[in-house]
Amino acid sequence: MADESEVGDEPQEQRPEDAQRRSRHLPGGTGRRPGPACPPAVAAGSIPPPAAGALSLTAPGVNVRPLHSACPPPVDCLRRWIVRWRADPPERLRWWDAHRTQRAMGSVGWGMLSGVDPAELLTTFRSEGERIAWTVAGRDLGAAVPYGPGLDTGAVIRHLGSVYQRINGWVAAQHPPGQWARTPPEGTDVRSWYAAGMRTLYDELAAHQPDEPCDTWFPGDRSYGFWWRRMAHETTIHRMDVTEAYGLRYPVGEAMAVDGIEEVLTLWLGTRLGTDVRGSDQVVAIEAGTRVWRVTLQQSAVDVAAEIPWECDAAMSGPPEDVYRWLWGRGALDALRVTGDMAAVTALRESLARATQ
Repeated sequence: MADESEVGDEPQEQRPEDAQRRSRHLPGGTGRRPGPACPPAVAAGSIPPPAAGALSLTAPGVNVRPLHSACPPPVDCLRRWIVRWRADPPERLRWWDAHRTQRAMGSVGWGMLSGVDPAELLTTFRSEGERIAWTVAGRDLGAAVPYGPGLDTGAVIRHLGSVYQRINGWVAAQHPPGQWARTPPEGTDVRSWYAAGMRTLYDELAAHQPDEPCDTWFPGDRSYGFWWRRMAHETTIHRMDVTEAYGLRYPVGEAMAVDGIEEVLTLWLGTRLGTDVRGSDQVVAIEAGTRVWRVTLQQSAVDVAAEIPWECDAAMSGPPEDVYRWLWGRGALDALRVTGDMAAVTALRESLARATQ
């Protein structure tokens, strides 16, 4: 459970290095086979060059780069992949189409690259927050949380209530608050304090457009859309803690799960460790639905790319919700298909735990 008092830490710049790759265990594959090469060049003029000042897919503090040294810059490489993906299901292109739409609108926010309709992010924040309030109403807050040793549901909703109080103060002042209410006032029930903070924050965020400027803790996105996305996933993850403590399990939609995977890999793992990664060039391939990621844990940087690697130490794949849960420490590894070196998988989980604590 991330400490709300540490939310203001800004990521350090990542420095890409070529990783040593030792095996070719690819998600969904059987045996050793090469991944896709950088797509061949297309005819001149078939894809217009990026306009001056066009949005870069490389956000500050997040190293997102093509795997192959012969590839053009990320946007051009993705444009060439579009040509090859035209015959594939449209779901593969949804995240790119969302990016093009938001770029046309002039938004450069990180949350706008998520591929999820911003309205869905805000709706998810409200619906998951209300589900928590409904679940704890009239119930014992001493129920043990299955994914947090020593935690009970009372501790979880106090944490969430504190987060909402801090973000309420942040967006109101447009800078991180020095002080905020971490616990309810004396004589106030923690359930009602939590619910009031959640609804106040929802009303404040809903009063603005996602591409409106707003101070955040991530320099790659200074918009209200960042908080829409961050609160949607913060609340969803802790909703799992609360409802499943009482034996209630609710599904996470595929689009939200894929967006949550993207967020935890790039926004959290890709930035929060700074130069204290402690990796040894382990490469892990991740596949969830129609999306793929390559994660390289270097000594002082994390390299995240939306590609299947040619070679990797380990590969894992599964339904988006199961991958989302495991990356956030809310699901079992045996729910996924894992091949390759388990030490690399363990290193990834340990790095994620440090990045999200």
